[in-house]
Amino acid sequence: MRMQKYRVTAESNANPSLVYELLIDGQTWPAWMGVDSVETQLEDLDGRSPHDVNRVGDVRRIQTGKYVNHEKIVQLVPDTQFSYIILDGMLDDYKGNVTLTALAEDRTKIEWTGTFHMSIPGAGWFMKLYLTRFMQRAVNNLARQAAKPGSISER
Repeated sequence: MRMQKYRVTAESNANPSLVYELLIDGQTWPAWMGVDSVETQLEDLDGRSPHDVNRVGDVRRIQTGKYVNHEKIVQLVPDTQFSYIILDGMLDDYKGNVTLTALAEDRTKIEWTGTFHMSIPGAGWFMKLYLTRFMQRAVNNLARQAAKPGSISER
């Protein structure tokens, strides 16, 4: 089984802190990611409120239409990096990584990469194409959303 990879990028007219805050807050994902809902699994909260989430080890239930997957946050570097793995579904060994790079004048380069194996033989090329398009749309939307005035404070 061959490892598949994708890489998408966008630039935002927002500083890395604003982009990062939207990126790690799963409650904002339906507005820009193209998913229906994101919920942190309550059994993983260790006594925290559902609003006190976004920590390494948190598992999120992400629903898009009838498809549901569970993602685990594996690395958070404030204003710089967000990494996660998919725990179930048809993608094996999926690892996603988002890197934010500060550019001049409160701009941010967003780079979203992913690697995975496909559990369905011969379908890796299709999933790579699908994920590249889906994630490019998401990263473009994240860049725009972060640059909107009040995008953080009005949540």
